Amino acid sequence: MVYIPLFARTFIGAASSAGTDDPGAGGTAALIGLVLALVGFVAWLYLTLKQMSATGQSLAKKYFNIKVVRSDGSHASMGTLIFKRNILNGLLGIIPLYGLIEILFIFGEKRQCLHDRLADTIVVEA
Repeated sequence: MVYIPLFARTFIGAASSAGTDDPGAGGTAALIGLVLALVGFVAWLYLTLKQMSATGQSLAKKYFNIKVVRSDGSHASMGTLIFKRNILNGLLGIIPLYGLIEILFIFGEKRQCLHDRLADTIVVEA
């Protein structure tokens, strides 16, 4: 949803500059689309961080009625939720076949993906 203004900007910019010799004809539409995308991203980020700090759930996890907690059942900190589960997992994603190996961990005895094991977290029903 956050990227809809960027796609709209592309089509509006292309339509407004079609048939003109002015290379900057779509510039205003591009700027409006970029600003709208930035506003949408900031709103999404604020709502997600607010929700995560209060309940340990992203907006999608709230929808599916699940949340992330520490493996001992205690509340997971924002640092754990953001850095250990997301950023670290993204950095490890540069390793070839990491994504496949990461997903295969869900079929193990503990039913935890690799990023959950690294962060010492589990996903439970909310």
